[in-house]
Amino acid sequence: MKKIKILYFSYDGVLEPLGQSQIMNYQKKISSYYDIFIVSFEKYKDFKNTEKIKLFKSDIKNNNITWFPIIFSYKYKVLSYLLNYIKGLSKIFFLLISYDIKIIHCRGYVTFMIIYLLKFFFSFKIVFDMRGFWIDERVEWNIWKKNRLKYKFFKFLEKKLLISAQSIITLTDDARNEVIKIIKNNVQSKIFETIHTCVDKSNFKKPKHLLTKKSNKLIFCHLGAISTRYDLDRVFWFISEVNKYNKCQLLIINQKEKPFILDRIKKNNIDKSLIKIISLNFNEVPNYLEKIDFGIFFPKKGFYLNGFFPTKFAEFIASKKPIVTSKINNDFDKLMKTYSLGLVLQRDVNIFSKKYIDELLSLKESESFKINSSLLIKKHLDVKIGINKYLSVYDKILNNV
Repeated sequence: MKKIKILYFSYDGVLEPLGQSQIMNYQKKISSYYDIFIVSFEKYKDFKNTEKIKLFKSDIKNNNITWFPIIFSYKYKVLSYLLNYIKGLSKIFFLLISYDIKIIHCRGYVTFMIIYLLKFFFSFKIVFDMRGFWIDERVEWNIWKKNRLKYKFFKFLEKKLLISAQSIITLTDDARNEVIKIIKNNVQSKIFETIHTCVDKSNFKKPKHLLTKKSNKLIFCHLGAISTRYDLDRVFWFISEVNKYNKCQLLIINQKEKPFILDRIKKNNIDKSLIKIISLNFNEVPNYLEKIDFGIFFPKKGFYLNGFFPTKFAEFIASKKPIVTSKINNDFDKLMKTYSLGLVLQRDVNIFSKKYIDELLSLKESESFKINSSLLIKKHLDVKIGINKYLSVYDKILNNV
């Protein structure tokens, strides 16, 4: 039987760790049910890695996925945005006239903006996989000014996008509630689904050859991108405080932001011996997480947190590592509290207590923490849950439910 064709459109590269974790882990399974076309914007440096490309193409061939990469332009600022728009639009247009594509699954705002006008000329359904409130993020992270015409235009466009989509997928229930406030009378016909950032737990099985950590030094880990989204200064403060009572180290796993990290270390006058910065491929991360004691991250405050669910959360928990963080939103906070997963510090209050270390050490050795971690993944954050929810959304759209 001929499979229905779905086009997955992403501004994030599938060759990057995030793309491997939050796109390919899902699409490789979904391709058993549908013909999957993936169009993604890839960084030039990733595309130069011929060995990586060879392995990736072999992997997607085995999973019957067709991939159409676009080289991401970034050198010429505004002109680069326009160039990316044209490249994305022309690629999608070509695929729409060449194949009978029933659904376009847009990951994030930018991809939906690129295909928005095409919906007036072609017959396809749209899944808007929001990934957060992109426009508000740009204001709250000081990229845009709220009182400028640009912000007002994109907020106007945001409403148009939300109304146009047949299905809206959010990372949290809080985000879904905010979307309903925006589109008001246009809610009835929408297919809503909340899908947290999930994890493939099979990637986090402890390797038999892995050596047990011999040092008494406590290893904290900050995983993934930082820049505008996370408060690295607060992480440095916490590590410095812990080190007064117990020797510790902060492992920062990050691919692209070493100059930024080094600058923050200098400005915070942090002892460099406390910090280790490494860059890893996606498949190397689980082994390194086995060697740490705790995950740590502090997202910056703002409205955007309503639609925020950090990928690193599931990865730390799948590795059975307690977490140090702050309150984020109702979905995240409820899981942290219900399953007793770590330390939740009061936002913007830098008061340290030695009992924090005691609590973390107690959790680290606790059998109940390990049981709770496995239970959380199984009930809420297993990639199989996400896959089944995506399949349900596609089925409802195609059957006009």
